[in-house]
Amino acid sequence: MASTPASWIELQASAFRHNVLALKKKAGSAKLMPIVKANAYGHGLSQVAVLAKKWPIWGLGVAHGSEALQLRKAGYRGRVLVLSAWDSKELLTLAKMGIEVVVNDFTTLNQVISFGRRAGSRLIRIHIKLDSGTSRLGFLPSDLRRVKKLLNDLPRTIIVESLWSHLSSSEDQASHVTEDQLVQFLTMTKALPPTRYRHIACTAALIRFPDTRLSLSRAGIGIYGIWPSPPTRQAAKGVTLKPVLRWYTTVRQVKNLPKGAYIGYSRTARLKRAGRIAILPIGYADGYDRRLSNRGQVWIAGHQYPVIGRVSMNLTMVDISGSRIAVGEPVELIGPHVTADRMATIIGTIPYEVLARLSPAIPRYTV
Repeated sequence: MASTPASWIELQASAFRHNVLALKKKAGSAKLMPIVKANAYGHGLSQVAVLAKKWPIWGLGVAHGSEALQLRKAGYRGRVLVLSAWDSKELLTLAKMGIEVVVNDFTTLNQVISFGRRAGSRLIRIHIKLDSGTSRLGFLPSDLRRVKKLLNDLPRTIIVESLWSHLSSSEDQASHVTEDQLVQFLTMTKALPPTRYRHIACTAALIRFPDTRLSLSRAGIGIYGIWPSPPTRQAAKGVTLKPVLRWYTTVRQVKNLPKGAYIGYSRTARLKRAGRIAILPIGYADGYDRRLSNRGQVWIAGHQYPVIGRVSMNLTMVDISGSRIAVGEPVELIGPHVTADRMATIIGTIPYEVLARLSPAIPRYTV
């Protein structure tokens, strides 16, 4: 790094590879599709695209067509599947770049059919999403007779690669919901023409429910080294995951303050005795959640220190009373000592949100 930015993210390439191989092994004969939506769960889509070229995977999954195009721009030439939404105006570009798309209702199915009839010899691969009980995107059981009729009359340039669905509760302690959804999904697939792949498993499912692995499994949060839930971790016999992301900043100012000094907006903190604070150049605009005000922890020079006062848009204060911390000292915001899981627990959310909300403007480096 030529100069020190306000904060930066480091990605551990060896941890990425470890996680991919661990989940690939757990998936058995099923192929593995890492999911890199939401800026690769906050890790950086372009950075992950570079690393993914060396992974033994089926391809990558994204949420939107724009993310798929960004992967191509970053130099990723493997298979890419758009899982949630694409615009009909970008369908030609997606097809030209070999990007595969979801079809989840009659609107998208008819758009693809119309494209196939006018696109000449341009091939496009589609994946039919079925709603097996999550009540989000996907065809319902009552739609299948009409879907089958349309699929049996597709233009030859349209290839149906898979039937797939999404589980609602594979991370939860109870197992009957996942088992029921799998039965529903398999029943629905029997009503449609066979495809090369069927997939329904996420990280939690491929670890906890072997029958969900089928021919292709999707792995999201797990490839970043984060457990989806405590029940998943408890069921992961022989599987270890290594967190990939570390987020750092530096101390920009140190202040000695007298007893009774108020800290930050709305005076939510007051020193009970004379002390020292460190001011960090990060805040909620960077993804450091405002709910960490007076609750968060950071790691500096081998010790943990509490956030004091309100987290503001671009600044956060830390109580470093009794220390010799100086300006320029590195600060771990997320890492081995301050985990995304712990941060999520403090603010009452899940690590997915903690990571996905990290600002794309933060520089990311692979180490």
